[in-house]
Amino acid sequence: MESFGSLGCVQRFMKGAFETNPTLPFESKIDTWDPQRVLDFLEPRFPCDTLTLKELTLKLTFFLDRVGYSGAWLLTDSDDTTCTTLPVTVTLDTPIPLTWIRVVVRDAGDLNQIQLSYQLSGTSTPLACPGLRKAKVDDLTLDIECSTTQKVSGVTLSGSGVTGLCSLYISGGRNVALKQSALQSSRYNPRNNQIDWLASHAVDGTTGGGNDRSTCTHTLPNTASPGWWTVTFSQAADVTRFLIFNRGDSRIKQT
Repeated sequence: MESFGSLGCVQRFMKGAFETNPTLPFESKIDTWDPQRVLDFLEPRFPCDTLTLKELTLKLTFFLDRVGYSGAWLLTDSDDTTCTTLPVTVTLDTPIPLTWIRVVVRDAGDLNQIQLSYQLSGTSTPLACPGLRKAKVDDLTLDIECSTTQKVSGVTLSGSGVTGLCSLYISGGRNVALKQSALQSSRYNPRNNQIDWLASHAVDGTTGGGNDRSTCTHTLPNTASPGWWTVTFSQAADVTRFLIFNRGDSRIKQT
C-alpha cells in the first residue's frame, strides 16, 4: 500500500512549498536575547502560592530552560560582552598546576561576588585556593591568584557574580610565549632564504610538520660561542612550565 507521503501530488506540493519559502540556515534561526529582562519580569511574581497557574507555569518553564543552558562557551568566545548566567565548571584537557585566573564580568558589582574552587587530577572534591589573593585590573576585570603545587583537572566558579561572567582566562593552560618577540644569536641559512629557521618560528604555535625550516628555529653550528635563543613577553607573566618541541625530520638528534 502506497503511503501518503509517497504520492506524486504530495511530493510535488511539498517541493513547491519548499522552493517558495525555503528553510533558513540553522544559525539564522537563533535569536539572541537577554535573560535578565525575563528575570526582571518574574522577580515581583512571588511568593509562588499567590500566582495564577499560567504565571507559575511560565516561571517554572523559564527556570528549567536556564538549568539546561549555562552558555559556558561564551567565556572563551573572545567577546567580553557575551556572558553566562549560571555557575561554571571548566574541565582542563591536560591537568596543570594553577597560578592565576582572570575573570571579566558584566557589572562592576559582580567582581567581589565570585567564588573559586578547583579539583585535583583524579578527584572530584572541590578545594579552596591556598593563600588566595585578588587584584583588580579595572572595574570589570579581576585577577585571582590561586597557586597550586599539584595538577588541577577542573576549576569551578560560583556565587551571585557568575550571572554576569563574560570571559575566563586560566594562566596554566595558556601559551604566554605565543607570537611574542623572539631573538637568537645567529641563523642557520645555507639556502639564503628569508624565512628559513627564524627565531619567531619557535613561538608561532606550530609544533612540527613536513618542512621544519619554516616551523623551527636553528642557530649556526660549530661557532666559538654557544648559541642562544630568547623570547620577550609584551607584559609580565607567571610561567609555570616550559614545553619544548624538537624538530621532526631525520636530523632530530642534531638539536
